[in-house]
Amino acid sequence: MSGPNKYHQSATPEPYESAPTSIGLTSDEYKALTNKRITMEERYNEAVSRHEEWKAAKAKGAWAAKLEVLRQQELEKEKEQLWLEAEEKQWKLDLKQKELEEATDVLGNGK
Repeated sequence: MSGPNKYHQSATPEPYESAPTSIGLTSDEYKALTNKRITMEERYNEAVSRHEEWKAAKAKGAWAAKLEVLRQQELEKEKEQLWLEAEEKQWKLDLKQKELEEATDVLGNGK
């Protein structure tokens, strides 16, 4: 049986390891190094946050575009349906007109 799976949030298979600190740092040097690392982590977190916002905006834009396409398709279907209904009404009117003309001809010839 194999061991438990290890999942990392990194693109590389190695787990995250913090950078080693030098031995023999003075208190001020250590504070400066710590502040530098904190700043780097904050920049990284900010970059990740901006990337997540960008992905969300891109997904929202794609969703809006998809909804617009669906709306246009629905309008086209409705337009086609209205056109078909108008064609059917016109066909019925033409048929009634033809029947009236034939009836008029029959009555006119019958005299």
